[in-house]
Amino acid sequence: DRPTSDVDVLLANAGCERFVLRCVENELPPNLIHCLRLLRVLELQHDHAVAMRFQRERERRRAEGGADGSGSDANYDDADNDGGGNTNDGGGNTNEDDDSASLPATRPVSTRAAKKVSRLLCLLCADASVGEQLRPHLFGLLALSGASYPRSGVHIATAASDVILAFAASCLSASLVWFLHDRKMIVHMTDDVKELCSAAAPSASAPSNSRCLYGPDAEEAGLWVVALKTVVRLVAASCRHRCDELLRD
Repeated sequence: DRPTSDVDVLLANAGCERFVLRCVENELPPNLIHCLRLLRVLELQHDHAVAMRFQRERERRRAEGGADGSGSDANYDDADNDGGGNTNDGGGNTNEDDDSASLPATRPVSTRAAKKVSRLLCLLCADASVGEQLRPHLFGLLALSGASYPRSGVHIATAASDVILAFAASCLSASLVWFLHDRKMIVHMTDDVKELCSAAAPSASAPSNSRCLYGPDAEEAGLWVVALKTVVRLVAASCRHRCDELLRD
């Protein structure tokens, strides 16, 4: 297959001489981190938009006073995303008194993009020279692994975790370990994990984040495993540089 995007072209030429050098010169690694963060925002906005359209459609049907909503609720998101196969957890029937339970599952819109961005970042992070360029952007990258997502955005957490583990394996240095310690990044990551494992979303969450997963729902979706695995492996990698500061954090 011929490359169909700029990322495809880069992946196809990753074995070329001075590939990493040229990418670093053009600040590609930090921009790819920005791409991952934007993909999370995209999934949040898409999930919220689908939920709002579903609620407006249900309110319209209620106002008309005729339809009982059987069957059409389950396929609402499918029609919106040009695909089939999604159904409500409760089957074809919806509970009119429980808005959150009757909302449709949202299909992800960035699965392929996240996979490609993550793959390219992992390739670049295999070179130790990339580490220093990513220093100012580590907070944004590390935050992605423990953030909460709607069900349609769980793949973003996995993609970010893969990048962090690649960074920890090849780019981490004693200097960067001290940088992570000084910025209390492991403390922030563990706080995010605690929040993710809580039974309820934080009260300050924005309305657009109301469908993000917390507690048992996050565990079921695999977010607990992704977040905890990332923290543990990052701390373990730091200990290889004769620094136990992150472990103490």
